[in-house]
Amino acid sequence: MDTVIASYSAGEGDEALAKLRVRLNSATPAALDAAALVLRQYLSAELSMPGTGRFYPKYRQGGSGDASKRRGFNSKLRKAVGKANAAGGTSGIAKAQILRMHRASLPNTPPAADTGNLKRSLFVERTGPLSRSIGVAALYALPLEFGTARVLPRPFMRPAVKKALAAMRDAFGKALAVRRG
Repeated sequence: MDTVIASYSAGEGDEALAKLRVRLNSATPAALDAAALVLRQYLSAELSMPGTGRFYPKYRQGGSGDASKRRGFNSKLRKAVGKANAAGGTSGIAKAQILRMHRASLPNTPPAADTGNLKRSLFVERTGPLSRSIGVAALYALPLEFGTARVLPRPFMRPAVKKALAAMRDAFGKALAVRRG
């Protein structure tokens, strides 16, 4: 048995209803785009937050120089990292050393930016006339969001969605109002 949620009888309201349907169908994609862009902004903000955990040295990539020089470079960085962690911040560390260090995020906080790859991989995709997909293309996004057997989660998507819901509703409503008016 079908459940009837609403019914109406044919009559003089049909023309107005048809006009409303046409206006909504033309306005809804723009409203969805507006709401999706709001969520993308919130995700970008989540991924822009500085780390609040320990400092780690960023090791050189590539094989330039001999191993003894790299070991000396790394030992200097380890000493600077120890001082920074003991001081509870970055005070007293030369600017050049800061550029070669990474401050990690604590578990259950958004991941700290290192290369910016996660933030750059954000996307909004039109998956249909009335649907949008917002996501992250970086392969390591899922393990960061939910954690692994060895690494605790660094959620960024779920907190951003929670924070963005009200703003997304507002953007959707404003876009509909502008298109209807």
